[in-house]
Amino acid sequence: MTIELYELAGAEDDRPFSLYCWRIRFALEHKQLDFEPMGCRFTDKDVIAFSGQDQVTVLVDTGYVISASWAVACYLEQAYPDRPSLVGRSAEQPLSRFCVDWTDTVLHGTLIRLLASDIYAHLHEKK
Repeated sequence: MTIELYELAGAEDDRPFSLYCWRIRFALEHKQLDFEPMGCRFTDKDVIAFSGQDQVTVLVDTGYVISASWAVACYLEQAYPDRPSLVGRSAEQPLSRFCVDWTDTVLHGTLIRLLASDIYAHLHEKK
């Protein structure tokens, strides 16, 4: 069964722009796992309703539905221990979590200022 990654996308499915979804794309690539990207628009809440969430990132793997990028990363670490590590083993996880929190509070604020006009330019024209 293919892993499905539900991610926020613009008018084109191959133009995801959620920084949280990018994390999971990078994680899946790092773990060398095949996945199918599933583009969702801001107004496509029904597409991910099965997950009980109203926001992406949502990952579906072998019947498991996981949301939130840190939870997905931890799931991938446990489900695929034979693949390259993402968050490290137990002693290294606090440092990984610190990096995630720093990224959320410091880096994302800067990146969104750089990306906002590009996101607006590529929004889906759904009425």
